[in-house]
Amino acid sequence: MNDVTVESLKIGISLKLLRKQKRITLDSAAKHCGKTSSWLSEIEHGRSEILFRDAQKLCRLYGCEVSDLEKMIKKL
Repeated sequence: MNDVTVESLKIGISLKLLRKQKRITLDSAAKHCGKTSSWLSEIEHGRSEILFRDAQKLCRLYGCEVSDLEKMIKKL
């Protein structure tokens, strides 16, 4: 895989699942972090890493804790 680590991919998949469960658009979630939708798309596809503070913002938006995200990642 090109520049995609397994860990980045797991994080991205988990974030996307959480976003979809809450029926939040890519654009809305990205704007919540002060970012672009392409930024979040790159993260959700595992092509870019996410800063912890941005993961926290997304988790709050998705109604969960970072620890919940970590549990999802470990299950993948």
